[in-house]
Amino acid sequence: MKRVYVLLVCVLLFSLLFAGPKDSKEPSVSLQLSLYLTQNFGLNFSLGVSVNYEISEGKEIKLPKPKKHPHDIVVKYPKGKRGIEVELELTSGLTFKAENVTVKKIGKNRYRFELAKSSSISHLIILSGTDVFFAITALQNPSGNVMIAYWYRK
Repeated sequence: MKRVYVLLVCVLLFSLLFAGPKDSKEPSVSLQLSLYLTQNFGLNFSLGVSVNYEISEGKEIKLPKPKKHPHDIVVKYPKGKRGIEVELELTSGLTFKAENVTVKKIGKNRYRFELAKSSSISHLIILSGTDVFFAITALQNPSGNVMIAYWYRK
């Protein structure tokens, strides 16, 4: 009988954690980023700052810069294209890991990352050595906008 109660509590906790309102994509994108960082890098999400955005076609967003990062981080959603673009200059030991992201080298240490070009979630992780410096997760929603979760180290 005790096992039934434990199982019931587990099911209840699971449903409370993962069964949110279906019309809101922000928490799920943020949750996807948190899970990705935890599973792949063993990173505690609370060690940084997390911000969620929704961007529509033809707009751009300037993301907060992490400490010791001299360059602006601008996310653009060009008109007539699917998905968002992030151009970054990666210097002084910065590298990247990307999943479902198109990467184009556009100059010395400059890259253009294209995220959310399909219906699957995109992850862009910028690393300083082996530590995660900042991360962007993006997902195209049915209305055509792109939901973005952004995390950077405090």
